[in-house]
Amino acid sequence: NSVLQSEFQQSSAVIEKTKVELENLQKENRSLVNSKKESGFFNGVSSKYDALTETFNISAKLESLQKHIEDASRKIINLITIFVVQSIIMPLLFLWLFLTSVRYIFRVEFDNEKVTAMLNSPEKSI
Repeated sequence: NSVLQSEFQQSSAVIEKTKVELENLQKENRSLVNSKKESGFFNGVSSKYDALTETFNISAKLESLQKHIEDASRKIINLITIFVVQSIIMPLLFLWLFLTSVRYIFRVEFDNEKVTAMLNSPEKSI
């Protein structure tokens, strides 16, 4: 469980970091759009130059963002795997272990045909 717990915490941290970076990028884009709306002629020329230099920064940001999204998707898959293991596989394993130990302790063999015959017999119940 400690392995699953540490993996869960790491995955959650990566997903949270990606979420924060996406929110920051969205805020930057909104402020950039708002500043473009308020510019005049000279500001327009200067903003074209800034936009050209910003293009290089945007491509670097997009590459970084793509890497973070890939990491987040891997971590999401890890979280799904942890969920399946904890909620399906582990309970089934414990149930199998319990039934095996009951069979061993009581030397009981569960025969489905005998159980079905006993349930379908016309004898009166107590």
